[in-house]
Amino acid sequence: MPRTVPAGWSVVRSFLKREPRFARLSRVQQLQVLLLGIRYRKTVVCAMKAKVEELLADPKPK
Repeated sequence: MPRTVPAGWSVVRSFLKREPRFARLSRVQQLQVLLLGIRYRKTVVCAMKAKVEELLADPKPK
């Protein structure tokens, strides 16, 4: 699976703009939150790819 670093950073930047309380966390806590966001993004991308594969394998429309 190719790396998509720019999209990952986009998720992080978007989150930081919407959550001002992030700055009040310790560095360890900030890292935990950012890693959670990165993991979640990868999960979404994998789920979307799996759905595309499923839809392409089953030619009948739903």
